[in-house]
Amino acid sequence: MKYFRPFFLLLVLIGNVGAFGQVKLNTIRIKDHKALQEFFRYTPGKRPLLCAHRGGAMKGYPENCIATFEHTLSKMQAFFEVDPRLTKDSVVVVMHDATLDRTTNGKGKIADYTWAELQQFKLKDPEGQISSYGIPLLKDVLNWAKGKTILMLDKKNVPMPMLLKLIEKEKAEGHILISSYSPEEAKFYYERNPKLMFEAFIKTEEKMREYEAAGVPWKNIVAYLSQPTGRKKLMDELHARQVMCILYTTPFFEKIKDEQQRLSSYPQLIRDGADVLLSDHVFEVETAIREVKNLKHMDAKDYTRSTAAFFSHTRGVTPLISGHRGGVVPGYPENSIAAFEHTLSYTSAFFEVDPRITKDSVIVLMHDATLERTTNGSGKVADFSFEQLKKLRLKDLNGKVTAYGIPSLKEALAWGKGKTILNFDKKDVPLEMTARLIGEWKVEEQVMLTVHNAKEAQFYHQINPKIRFSAFILTEQAMQEYEDAGIPWSNVMAYVGPKVKPENKALINQLHARGVRCMISAASSYDKLTDAAGRKAAYQEIINSGAEVVESDLPIEVAKAVQESGSAAVEQE
Repeated sequence: MKYFRPFFLLLVLIGNVGAFGQVKLNTIRIKDHKALQEFFRYTPGKRPLLCAHRGGAMKGYPENCIATFEHTLSKMQAFFEVDPRLTKDSVVVVMHDATLDRTTNGKGKIADYTWAELQQFKLKDPEGQISSYGIPLLKDVLNWAKGKTILMLDKKNVPMPMLLKLIEKEKAEGHILISSYSPEEAKFYYERNPKLMFEAFIKTEEKMREYEAAGVPWKNIVAYLSQPTGRKKLMDELHARQVMCILYTTPFFEKIKDEQQRLSSYPQLIRDGADVLLSDHVFEVETAIREVKNLKHMDAKDYTRSTAAFFSHTRGVTPLISGHRGGVVPGYPENSIAAFEHTLSYTSAFFEVDPRITKDSVIVLMHDATLERTTNGSGKVADFSFEQLKKLRLKDLNGKVTAYGIPSLKEALAWGKGKTILNFDKKDVPLEMTARLIGEWKVEEQVMLTVHNAKEAQFYHQINPKIRFSAFILTEQAMQEYEDAGIPWSNVMAYVGPKVKPENKALINQLHARGVRCMISAASSYDKLTDAAGRKAAYQEIINSGAEVVESDLPIEVAKAVQESGSAAVEQE
């Protein structure tokens, strides 16, 4: 996940010096309240976030303590849920409990002590060991967090007008969320300061509608759903409003004693749609979801450094999987970043996508020339501006309207950098425009172009010799035409057809002799088999035929078939 945007508003820095020593922190630096809104705006494919409940307490590091926040940031990126409380003399400190006994070496109610009196006490860590750290002021925590992270202020006993005054005095609107347990609370703050953002308790669709009626804009809200299960429909509704969703893991999964079961539960929450996990054990959660956060990228060691290696055939090469239109499964529309992310959460893959041009010459991803089949709109893509298309929602393969919008090609490329490679099929974008934009955007290492004949490849190659191709080479004659056109074989991956055929063997062997990987696309053939066992056997046959790349509408199923076959690499010839 790693992926924060937009970069003109938000900068994530690693390497700041911490207040508690020369420690490099994984910081989240937010410029202002508008950047904070953008940071928390839901978009498909956005990196999942972690929120450390009370700071991420552990042995030696007490909850609600600046030293603990710094320790967490020294290991990972996170933001923090903290607990403001009021002293006897109306000073706001940070402390979860109303009493001192559990978390300090003091006794009694916080509200019975002045701030000066509280300074004599030291915080305890989760094991009850007294530390050298004192109870912090909220003012100090707010100032410490600026330029480092975001704070989520839970509701304790601080009156709302007092909390508002303190936030404004410290100019903290750009790096805090206020927990609002009701629409009325959010409305109170918003009417007095529309810059503020909220962690809004939205556990039901009815509550969502109440927030809508309260007039607090969705751009000011991150939704706290609490319970991790049974929230898919509500999350979809909130995502459609571009609202990120927080799930709290501690009362549920963190109590599971079986470590393997516990660790496997966290990634599933992300796959199910959670955007933020709130946890007492963020290090464990971060490790568990790293596979989903980072996804199963095309191996950076082999391919990001040298895309030529990605295209090159060698004996024993690991089979590759191409998600046709991203991978087509219920809930994840074709040609959507969400579908790409879903596929990568299960298997490494690259993706065949379909660039089309809008009325105002923006390139979007859409297979059909018309909107009816894959969106809730109607008419030709070319008759709409991109701004108009952004209002539509994509349908999944069953025709269900999802929360996902039509992505621009530029958005998909920004998402894909460092994660995968996109294979552009040929639709209605002029060849000249495609070649020009690849050069302008400097994305040669991220893309390949589907070309149906040697002349198309030659056109691109003469403009930009760095461009690589998924080339239709269905016959030995076509192979010779590419050779005659002067296209380097190091720039070519060969598409040899939709099925395994005996006559393909000689062609595949000749392409292998030229160092070219060969691809068979199952999308129009084996994917259509209704029997899962039959599909599995067909995918395994593709690999056994000598082809090293399988393109499929069902890339996750292909990955499982290849894995179960024990065919870790291609050894034919």
